[in-house]
Amino acid sequence: MFRCNSCETEFETPAEFTEKHGLDTLPFEEFSCCPKCKSADIEELYECKICGESYPLQDMTTENNRVCNDCDSNVRDSWDRIKRYTLRLYFNEAEREYIEECEL
Repeated sequence: MFRCNSCETEFETPAEFTEKHGLDTLPFEEFSCCPKCKSADIEELYECKICGESYPLQDMTTENNRVCNDCDSNVRDSWDRIKRYTLRLYFNEAEREYIEECEL
């Protein structure tokens, strides 16, 4: 999926455009563009594995994880709450301090 930053259109496949710069022979410049407005200001979108929404790469945690920053933050917050609850449930104060010092 791609999105045009000029007209905000989302599309599956960019159009191809050849800029001849007034020449009849090579070299021509070829580039991908928005099929609607023909702007070359397009970016690829990636689907978040958790929420299913599409985001540009800079709004994803890493290129391989494919999780959006919001979902990443929510999961990390939930995990931190679970760890804190579990520590309080199963360990006394001295053990919790030791665990934190050792960064277990």
